[in-house]
Amino acid sequence: MRALADGARVSGTQLKEEARSEAANLQAARDKLESIKSYTPYMAEAAAMESYTYAAMIERLESRFDQFGAELQVPLKWRDAWKPKAKFETMDLQVDRVGALFAAAAAFSYCAAQAQPRGGNGLEEAADFFQKSAHCLAVAHDLTKAAVWGLRPRWDTNALTGDMRPEMLSALRQLMLAQAQRAFHEKACSEQHAESLKAKVCMGAATLFAEVVRAFESRPELVAEVTETGGYFTKADTSWLGKLKASQLWAEALAEEHAANEEKEAFRYGHQVARLQRAVAKAKAASSAASADEVEGSEWQAIREGTSRLEHKLSHADHENK
Repeated sequence: MRALADGARVSGTQLKEEARSEAANLQAARDKLESIKSYTPYMAEAAAMESYTYAAMIERLESRFDQFGAELQVPLKWRDAWKPKAKFETMDLQVDRVGALFAAAAAFSYCAAQAQPRGGNGLEEAADFFQKSAHCLAVAHDLTKAAVWGLRPRWDTNALTGDMRPEMLSALRQLMLAQAQRAFHEKACSEQHAESLKAKVCMGAATLFAEVVRAFESRPELVAEVTETGGYFTKADTSWLGKLKASQLWAEALAEEHAANEEKEAFRYGHQVARLQRAVAKAKAASSAASADEVEGSEWQAIREGTSRLEHKLSHADHENK
């Protein structure tokens, strides 16, 4: 608001009431978002929508300037979500837009994590929230990529915080899509859909998780970003890669199990046993990945229990096939 008034005074023009009102609304929205210190199940969705709406307000404002609002000479600051001491500063309005989209993505993913354990309609809600989170990250990625690429980039890539780098935003987007696919698989199982459909959805999740694993493994700085220190809402977590690998391998194991069930329905019992053998191998690999990176026991208990179930299922099928 002050920047608009100063600009009008320098140019000798009078600040229109419409511009004054819009600036006031923008500042009020920003103040509201800055007051959020953590999420709760009762306000996370509202926080996500507030962030998304604020990003749209910034988009409308920046469209009125030739240099993305740099003419206003308003310093804007973004603090790293994982490393709050790290910050990126610029006078480009678009950084505020990217930050708002990142915040919306975080809030939507929180909503998804709250909805998924409820099962039933909660699974559909979780998938929807994860997809909304992925959309926000995709837009943030495209905006950041446009700002840092080319012969004359607007933003210095060396000055960007780790969470705002295009590679990180792309990896997080794929992670949200992977989790959405996993929620769709759980929904398909709860509604007793065909084994072929469940196998297809499960392999889709596995493929997406594999993309995220490759993204992190190919860039050590991404791993360091999410594991070295805690952020605003979470403590440091050194088990990121373990969780990702375990999620990928477990999805592959379940896809093999569904394919085995399909083979059984077609009376191809030898193929069923072979599929179950691969499922058990994948499940054991998932447990090993989780254990190697010290994923908390409660988080991979389902994989351990699922491995035992698959081993029993394989033993029974092998016995019946003899």
